[in-house]
Amino acid sequence: MITSRPELTHELVDDIPILMHFMCDQLELDKAMDAVLPRHGNRQGLSWGQMMVTWLAHILSEGDHHMYHVQAWANQCPHALETCLGQAVQPTDLTDDRLADGLWRLSQRDVWTELEQRVNRRLVRVYRLTPERVRLDTTTASVYAGNEETSVLFERGHSKDHRPDLRQLKVMLAALDPLGVIVGADVVPGNRADDGLYLPLIQRLQLSLAQQGLLYIGDSKMGALATRAYVQAT
Repeated sequence: MITSRPELTHELVDDIPILMHFMCDQLELDKAMDAVLPRHGNRQGLSWGQMMVTWLAHILSEGDHHMYHVQAWANQCPHALETCLGQAVQPTDLTDDRLADGLWRLSQRDVWTELEQRVNRRLVRVYRLTPERVRLDTTTASVYAGNEETSVLFERGHSKDHRPDLRQLKVMLAALDPLGVIVGADVVPGNRADDGLYLPLIQRLQLSLAQQGLLYIGDSKMGALATRAYVQAT
């Protein structure tokens, strides 16, 4: 006869298992990150990939990108995360400094390029996509940040938000048409002209999609002679 009362633990898992299944089991995003960001021999706890997909799950589930909220969020659903990740989340796994370090590492051009290639090839293979057309375009995002001395990314430029008083950053995006699946992204200072942003991304897409005969679609700023000549020649 059992005389002790069982202890029950309740967790609100929300959409965490779905998000983690999509990122880890289908896209294998954590494995792709671990391949380009090897674990240091003395590093304990979650790998780089596990840490970053957990942060992405927090961003998507909570609609909150702030780093200092992630550890408290993880403390509310430890069993769900442990089940999804295959190991327990330690108190030091999701601290501000670790997340910031991971973000800085992913911002390195060679790391981001290799990760982009791995993810795109996995995406195309898993969903059996047949890339035929890629649409490229830029957008800007105004920010209340940066100053003359410290600003590197946030600069004043032509504002599509009609806020010339604010600094901004610019994002060049590439998406498979008509699905709208993002397959490439570049974040640059807000005072960069659009014309020179097409060619570097097209060159990366040719490597990551490994597809010949793609049709690249853009607005009038894609009409620069160097861009048209390169696309025609390749």
